[in-house]
Amino acid sequence: MIATSVDAKDFSQVLPKEHFSADAPTTNPPMAASSLDITRTESGMDFSVAKKVEGPEPRQVERVLQDVINRCKRDLEVHPQDPRAMLNLALASINAGDSDAGLEMLKEVLRIEPENYVALASLGLLFFNRGNLRSAEETYLRVHSEYPKDPAALINLASIALRNGDFIHAAEYLEKAATLDGCSTMAKHLLAMILLRLGKHDRAIGMLRTALREGGPSAELSQGLAIAYLASGNFRKAERAFLTCLAVNKQLASAVHGLALLRLQQSKWNGAVEILLQHLDRVPDDFQARELLGHAFVGLGDFGRARAQLLALVSSDRAATENSTRMAVIYNNLGFCFAKEGKVREAETWLTRSIRLNGEVVAAPYSNLGRLLFAQGRLEEALSVVAKPEQLGLSNSDTQLLKSAILVELRRHEEAIDVLQSLVNTGAAPSGAYADMGALLAEWLNDYDAAVDVLREIGRASCRERV
Repeated sequence: MIATSVDAKDFSQVLPKEHFSADAPTTNPPMAASSLDITRTESGMDFSVAKKVEGPEPRQVERVLQDVINRCKRDLEVHPQDPRAMLNLALASINAGDSDAGLEMLKEVLRIEPENYVALASLGLLFFNRGNLRSAEETYLRVHSEYPKDPAALINLASIALRNGDFIHAAEYLEKAATLDGCSTMAKHLLAMILLRLGKHDRAIGMLRTALREGGPSAELSQGLAIAYLASGNFRKAERAFLTCLAVNKQLASAVHGLALLRLQQSKWNGAVEILLQHLDRVPDDFQARELLGHAFVGLGDFGRARAQLLALVSSDRAATENSTRMAVIYNNLGFCFAKEGKVREAETWLTRSIRLNGEVVAAPYSNLGRLLFAQGRLEEALSVVAKPEQLGLSNSDTQLLKSAILVELRRHEEAIDVLQSLVNTGAAPSGAYADMGALLAEWLNDYDAAVDVLREIGRASCRERV
């Protein structure tokens, strides 16, 4: 029997993405700003604006707001054209959840007083929060025209540009805002994050450090500084900045996630467990923190505790509304934990559920289920499973190596060679592919010259894998 490099028990979990959040500093009055979703990639930092999830509008107006609304309406009965009463009514209506009434009243205020700053700014924010970015932009351009020395309109225009993925114009708006008196922490924070996106790491770090020195402690700025250090590859300073952020505000969940993820990337499993357990004591329903804790326990080889965290996610209320891709990954990782514990039946159940829920995104559940079936001698079933990723465009070197090993067990050697040849032809095959190919050429086809040529490539492949 020809031996292959494939280990039937080499199961794989889907690791968390290097994904961080940069929370925007709070402002008073509030501005059109959102947290940034940041993913660290091989080419740099990829940014997107976090989409705010709007809850249902309140059905019952709070008593204090209702009192304000009633008083404003009485004032308007006496003074029908009083813009101050109209503005108060508009803001109270918006805060009470009746944004349509608030919108109409703001327009009425601006009919009477076209340059009313509070009405203009509130209208822009209302449009922004509703996702009507074009109307928001038009409103803030109007504010900037009327009040050119006020940085708030420029910051809001930058936030709209960010929502549209226009980082260049966002940076231009913020550069202008930074030159004006009263420029807020938010402007410097957003500008630093955009500079990171544009690859200007040192300038972003310098700007955030200056803002912290001039403005004092800020959890959001420290978190931004941590991400800037991370982008520049300085993990030690990134960790210190995350810790400073949490010293200012230990409730900032995104900073806990960021610090935990940083420690996971450095295999600091115990450090990740410590920070996540402390956080989950305070916020037990934090879905992402519990998912990261599962990864940390896997790193420690404690698959039972990892599995317990993942099962808690599956049974949580959020599981029913969570993205199907994410839940499929969690199901795969549950199957991975059961497999590592030798609980074959449970592993098969969860891996099958992962594929059924959303089998069109990652190859890991196919590879894991294929290995599980392969180890049990269920070769035809295993082959059917590992053939699916290729049909879905998910095939990788792992699934291809596994497929060739199954074909060898089925004594379909020519097909196994064809699979390995295709993998080798990519120029990025792992060393195991060359080893298996060489063994098949020598032992099955007796083509020793070809086998030697293939085996010479193992050294190069090993170097690629180390890099």
